[in-house]
Amino acid sequence: MKICYFHVGFHKTATTSLQQICGGNRDLFREAGILYPKFAYPKEKGNQWNHSGPISQIYKQGKVKELKTEASSNERTKNRSFNQKSFLKALRQDGNLLLSGEALSCWPKEQYIRFLDDLDTFGYSVKALALVRSPYSFACSAIQETLKSGRYHPLVGINGPHKTKGRGIQRIPNRSEAIKILQEVFGSSINFQPFSKAISHPQGPVAFCLEELGLPISWSSLRQESSFDSNQSLNNRQARTINLLNKQLKINSNKNDYSKSTRRLMRQGLESLKSGRFLLTKEEFKLIENHYNQLKKDMNTMLGPSFSEESVQFSDPIKDTEDIMEALARCTALLATQSPKKSRSKQPIVTEGRDYNHY
Repeated sequence: MKICYFHVGFHKTATTSLQQICGGNRDLFREAGILYPKFAYPKEKGNQWNHSGPISQIYKQGKVKELKTEASSNERTKNRSFNQKSFLKALRQDGNLLLSGEALSCWPKEQYIRFLDDLDTFGYSVKALALVRSPYSFACSAIQETLKSGRYHPLVGINGPHKTKGRGIQRIPNRSEAIKILQEVFGSSINFQPFSKAISHPQGPVAFCLEELGLPISWSSLRQESSFDSNQSLNNRQARTINLLNKQLKINSNKNDYSKSTRRLMRQGLESLKSGRFLLTKEEFKLIENHYNQLKKDMNTMLGPSFSEESVQFSDPIKDTEDIMEALARCTALLATQSPKKSRSKQPIVTEGRDYNHY
């Protein structure tokens, strides 16, 4: 029986690096009897080797063999039809199949059932792998991604939380429900591993994933160069400052997110801010501590203590804001360079000695 190696992420567990290695070595994987499919992707998506979008789109609609492809001049429809045909062809080939995508970990149960039915129809067994970050580590990473995408988060301020009340602020991002669904659907076919174990591997988390999947290919044989510019993390001062900008832009534009060009200019204006990695402050953590403790308990029950053991560290409240005010001024100037149509919203005004205690 053929094998479908199904790497489902989760998010922020070196999935992009794995996809770049696999995509850049498709010929070597093919020689080893493993197909790593290539799909049509809009250029603006960046990572062309992430299977999340195409595979998710297929199984939102139904089983791949039952779907009808559409003839259209619309690029999105053409890509969708191309991807359906490509994936059907991939399922029909004689070798093993390797799929990778962090969003593959977030499907509703019925999508997995369609996917597994198709695998069975085309003669595949499945070996799935998911790397799981500990609750606090994942929460800090997920919050940072929220800020980078242009959305405002009420928990994160300059000196402390923007808000101290409200339902949303008392919870942090987590993957408990997704883990439950994956366990229920895949049973013993899925291998959960703590991300902390993956990053301690001598060759790094990508080599760890390939070993845990049981791929018959040696790490030393793979080309590891990549032209992909991976998504860079924000440091603590950058993350908190960009959230202040997100709040201001949201208030004035009545939108939850902004164009890529706007976000790029904001990042450019914040480049000079230096500090350690983004973490919650003690005051912020207290607001979500009850939820965090529940998540740890859930993780212990579902996967065991090795998935929840972690040292909860905090960032110090920011007292000296001079460099932040300068960065805000740069961002304001850069945002003002956008075309009038794209910059109708009022830009943040920075003044000397501004009180940041409530931001």
